[in-house]
Amino acid sequence: MEVIMKVGKILAASALGSILVIGTSGYAMAQERWERGAERQEQIARSEIRRGEALEREGHRLEREGQWRRGEMLERRGESLERHGRLMLREAERREHFGER
Repeated sequence: MEVIMKVGKILAASALGSILVIGTSGYAMAQERWERGAERQEQIARSEIRRGEALEREGHRLEREGQWRRGEMLERRGESLERHGRLMLREAERREHFGER
């Protein structure tokens, strides 16, 4: 009877230890994934800003050549992309700052 009790305690202790190890490793992985997500979002944001600036330049060029409607459309689209990229960049910086705490 005493041997069965010891085996039960050993099994319970090892199960509890396993749960704690799995839980802490899962928490650490989530932190790392959060930080990588912020870095990736920052890259995407910077890319959108660059594309928006390029579209605006193209729009200005088209306007100089006399294609007003097309130039205006590209300018608006470029401004929108830039604005969205800047919003994403601010959000990525917030996520990065939050992850450091």
